[in-house]
Amino acid sequence: MKSLTKRVKEIDALIDELKDGNNYLQELLDVVKESLNRLRNRLDRESSEMVSPFLSQLEALIVEKATLTESKRSVEHLIKIRRSLSEIDTQIIDIDNQVTILKEKLSLTKDEAPSIQRVCEKIADYLSEFLKATKVKSLKDVAINNSTFLPIVRNQQYHEITSGGIRTLTSVGYILSILQYAFANDSNHPKLVMIDTVGKYLGKTTLKHNDTITESDKEEGISSNDKSKYIEMYKYFIELSESSTEHQLIVVDNDLPETIQDTLQQYIVKHFDDNGQESTTKGFIDDAP
Repeated sequence: MKSLTKRVKEIDALIDELKDGNNYLQELLDVVKESLNRLRNRLDRESSEMVSPFLSQLEALIVEKATLTESKRSVEHLIKIRRSLSEIDTQIIDIDNQVTILKEKLSLTKDEAPSIQRVCEKIADYLSEFLKATKVKSLKDVAINNSTFLPIVRNQQYHEITSGGIRTLTSVGYILSILQYAFANDSNHPKLVMIDTVGKYLGKTTLKHNDTITESDKEEGISSNDKSKYIEMYKYFIELSESSTEHQLIVVDNDLPETIQDTLQQYIVKHFDDNGQESTTKGFIDDAP
């Protein structure tokens, strides 16, 4: 019991000692906490004082960056405009040069351009050659009217010609004369001529026509028994076609002159027949169902 009592006293003394040590440590901890709080406040204050200038500077730099970026975009846009203006200036110079050249060409063309009378005279010469080639009688006073630009034969206006055969030859010759003029002179002619039913009034058939005077046709040597002018006209077509490769002459006719049928065979592009026989195609106008 004495030993235990002594042991209890020693433990109580140790507990008191530990309490005193604990109190001391608590006081020391309070001191450290207080010191830590002071240091924390000091750190916050000093950090704020140190960081604030940098933040202000950073904000200023961000604003400056935005300003510079906008300036850069503006400069790039102005550079594009400047380049466009430079290209436009170049184009203006080129166009001015072209306009100058065109004015010079226009002036030269005006100086060299033939008069209407001169053009009509040249076309009349071609028409006279065609009528002569088709053996038209008493060929004289062939011209082109400077007002209507229609042909004149034997000093008769086109609408005054009473022979249907002569009207046909004059019409065909007039069309070909314009084509021939286009060969030798700059013009807007497409170099394409299409003629349909060229044999009308030229003795190709025995049919009577109301829009011609029979006596006039007889005087001209045009009858159902005389196809000479019709044949000569085809010969002229061949000669004209072989004289140049820069044009196209398309003639539509129901049949061909027998005397030159073999010669014309090489020029036939398409042959239509009533019944579609002998390797031909059935006609698609009158014969269509």
